[in-house]
Amino acid sequence: MGVEVSDASPRGLKQSRRDRSIILAMADSLNLALVASSNNHGWGRTTAAWTVLSLPGWRSMTPQRLNDAIERTLHTDRRRAARVIERRVPYPGASVPALALTVPAVTWQMFGGLGGAERSAWLLWAWGTAFLVLPLLRRARAAAAGRLPRK
Repeated sequence: MGVEVSDASPRGLKQSRRDRSIILAMADSLNLALVASSNNHGWGRTTAAWTVLSLPGWRSMTPQRLNDAIERTLHTDRRRAARVIERRVPYPGASVPALALTVPAVTWQMFGGLGGAERSAWLLWAWGTAFLVLPLLRRARAAAAGRLPRK
């Protein structure tokens, strides 16, 4: 007995945000577990949320026993049965300033989730690419302005 609070479909994310308070109120009033879906299909896609519940001894269960335990927990514990963990996603809304802040927000969020070595590797690649590309861009602009002879 549950209600989906997060749909991982790119089109469903906006609706989930918009209707979140209604979904939570319904789950509370009907004593329904909150669950997330993985409605984002295809290679290279990461779901936006996960449904997490505590099932002691789940590693030693057969698939059928695990399925039965999940169903029993959802039916018995209902609203307290599961927890939805959502990946934070910057939401710019409709304002232009918020949209402009999306890139720094995504960067901050990404770097916050990385370890020191990963952060250093990302910075090294970014700065290395910039040092290689910027001189080429300057040369192309100078050539376009007629300051450099074309070959």
